[in-house]
Amino acid sequence: MNIAILEDDRDHSFLVQTWVELAGHTASPFYSNEEFKQHFIKTNEVFDAYLVDWRIKQETSSMTVEWIRERFGLRPLILIITGDDSESVVIEALTKGADDFIVKPIRMGEMLARLQACARRHKSASNERRLNNLTMRLDSRQVFISNVEIKLTETEFQLLDALVRGVEIPQSRVQLHRSIWGQTESSVGSRIVDIYISRLRTKLVDAGLCCLRIETISGYGYKLKNQDECSCV
Repeated sequence: MNIAILEDDRDHSFLVQTWVELAGHTASPFYSNEEFKQHFIKTNEVFDAYLVDWRIKQETSSMTVEWIRERFGLRPLILIITGDDSESVVIEALTKGADDFIVKPIRMGEMLARLQACARRHKSASNERRLNNLTMRLDSRQVFISNVEIKLTETEFQLLDALVRGVEIPQSRVQLHRSIWGQTESSVGSRIVDIYISRLRTKLVDAGLCCLRIETISGYGYKLKNQDECSCV
């Protein structure tokens, strides 16, 4: 795995990096939340896992964990390292999107075992996405609504997957165009996104998609909206 380490204590960061690399992984250290965010903005590098100290430079990493989840969805692992195992800290970390936590002083064996356990859970769940009455099978590229398969093109499947991974998160036409076609959006690219969204929306509605809708954000893009008021029968 390619692992990011967010830890402001350089000695501790070096120790964790050494353990991770001895286990056969690659690691990149970051000494502040802002440094990590700037690295992503400049390079667009996405990591498989994040080892995050809950308190960096007298601030909690709550917003950084939330930031990771908003941009990368459920795919990456997030393991919190904390010196405070109080219930409130654990609840906040898990609520914001962490997969697990480990209390300082950390031990090499326990840290690596927790990483592997998180990886196994992600692997078992990563082949299928479920949201209300929508099911996506990533390996066979199948989509089911209320257990009835609907036919999508590969492009439509990728577009739906991007929206499901970022449910409730606005995604610009630029983001969607780049994630599907791997190119920077242009005026033509923007129209292509709109056309495919229209086709996808029609297919999902016609098939009876429950409590979910693709919402247009004027002048920006789209988001998949989970309608809390309704109920799936």
